[in-house]
Amino acid sequence: MKALFHKPYWASNALVLSLLSVLLSLLCTGETLVKLPENVTVPAVILFGDSIVDQGANNNLRTLIKCNFAPYGQDFEGRVPTGRFSNGKTAPDLIGSCSRLVLSLPDQLKMFNEYIGKLEGLVGEEETSNILANSLFLVVSGNNDLATTYYTRGLRRLQYDLPSYADLMVASASDFIQEIYKLGARRIGVFTQMFNVKLSSVIDSLDNSLFQATVVYIDIYSSLLDIIKNPQSYGFDVVDRGCCGSGIVEFSYTTIMQFFSSLSISAILVFLFLCTNGTQAAIKLPRNKTIPAVIMFGDSIVDTGNNNYIETIFKVNYPPYGKDFMGGKPTGRFCDGKVPSDLLGGLSIEELGIKELLPPYLDPTLQAKDLRTGVNFASGGAGFDPLTSELAKVISLSDQLDLYKEYVAKLKELVGEDSTSTIVSNSLYIVVAGSNDITNTYFNNPLRRLHFEFSSYTDLMLDSASAFAQAMYNLGARRIGVFGVPPIGCLPSQRTLAGGALRNCAENYNQLAQLFNKKLSARLNFLNTNLPQARLVYVDAFSLPLELINNPAKYGFEVANKGCCGTGVIEVAFLCTYTCTDVSDYVFWDGFHLTEKAYRVLVDQFLKKDLNSFLF
Repeated sequence: MKALFHKPYWASNALVLSLLSVLLSLLCTGETLVKLPENVTVPAVILFGDSIVDQGANNNLRTLIKCNFAPYGQDFEGRVPTGRFSNGKTAPDLIGSCSRLVLSLPDQLKMFNEYIGKLEGLVGEEETSNILANSLFLVVSGNNDLATTYYTRGLRRLQYDLPSYADLMVASASDFIQEIYKLGARRIGVFTQMFNVKLSSVIDSLDNSLFQATVVYIDIYSSLLDIIKNPQSYGFDVVDRGCCGSGIVEFSYTTIMQFFSSLSISAILVFLFLCTNGTQAAIKLPRNKTIPAVIMFGDSIVDTGNNNYIETIFKVNYPPYGKDFMGGKPTGRFCDGKVPSDLLGGLSIEELGIKELLPPYLDPTLQAKDLRTGVNFASGGAGFDPLTSELAKVISLSDQLDLYKEYVAKLKELVGEDSTSTIVSNSLYIVVAGSNDITNTYFNNPLRRLHFEFSSYTDLMLDSASAFAQAMYNLGARRIGVFGVPPIGCLPSQRTLAGGALRNCAENYNQLAQLFNKKLSARLNFLNTNLPQARLVYVDAFSLPLELINNPAKYGFEVANKGCCGTGVIEVAFLCTYTCTDVSDYVFWDGFHLTEKAYRVLVDQFLKKDLNSFLF
């Protein structure tokens, strides 16, 4: 730690300002290296901290720490000394072009609470919540603690050695982050060049423990130290003194826009991540390839709420479903949080997300802009076998196809026929079905088992899946992924119902799934060869889930034979009345569906392993 706490370098504030200014201007001006997609916004940028980001708040306080006099502001508009600790603009000014609001106040939480109250009065509680959840919060602090409070004043040095003082600062920073999280902040970046090792560790811990939060530590120390040691590499002559006065003690700010090429790549990537939708996908498409939308068909594994709007008992728009979703809201997703549709909807396009969530098509609040980037037609309880959807009284695949045709007609009205054709041909289409056919229709319905043995029933499923893929192709779709059936016999409910006293995996269920998967893979390969420009891809949904179940600890899980919901051995839907203590320990959410954490593992593999198959 001693290397991090050497005697403070008084000229470093100028370099911090320069680094921040350049980084943020690159994000938010016409020269930006990071461009937000049309449907992704950062509605506000909110700053907390010290003189590095103060735009004049100290002018209105009884304090000696102010600079509303010359030569400060000599390069500002009209050469006005505004209270900015700089010769010109500061970081908040430079990020103003990518936000509707900038806040930089020293009396931080109190003023932030006041700001929230004013915002609610202006736009309402719901819109305020949305702004806070999607805004970019930057905390820039720490320099004054060491430079002024610790090194300049003797009291703190009598009370604390450097490690213990660092602990005090880190604890304060951690408390502050948790407080703004409680008030609704979710995208939080912490800039500092002090107490780096300890703070970085705490930030990582908060990032993992605060639900839906992205808390990022921004390492300024390394970049600044390199500039100081190698100034000429970055176009500077003087780094051991400031421009103001003698430059030995006085603070100053030197504009260094030519410095952009020296930016830390890791810092750029961190802010790239913060300014998009926060998804964890790190997939970059080739420059000449785009995926304008994600379109989803299938069953409860990917249903994001369509069943809420139909007459069926197969719906989960009540607690504890959605306990880990945004605001703990039960949306009709058969999961504790997000489902694969959402995670695929946020897949990266040139390192920018399509959208954070994939909305259900039947949602009456669906926005026109959502049509451009994809919707979800999946219905929990559906299957390839037409009888499966009929028994569950849900939206069959053929009905989902009809809804898709309706969607295309709406898209034409919105963007025109040419743009619609482009969106349709370049979008990613995903079909996830088959599990309900095996568990509900075949093994739980004597009629199907009387008429079909394994081979003929998988042929029935295969013909339906193949016909659906070809129908999609005939409607203009070209990039179509069909997921195989997972190891259905290892679901907690099937272990209980068909796995014997020891609740082993029901091997006959898995055998039927594997037989269908083998046939599906071969059929899609055949279609891919015979349909011009088609990219029909079989996605193996059996191997990795089975690996996850057999070796949960390898992927950060503890329990793989029970769900988090209820006893975990069989409950689904309305039978789920209580949950486990820590859902992150579980592969399964209920007796049939995986947790968001497990889905993330699977979707991550799909993006890395299969995405390129749709592009080339």
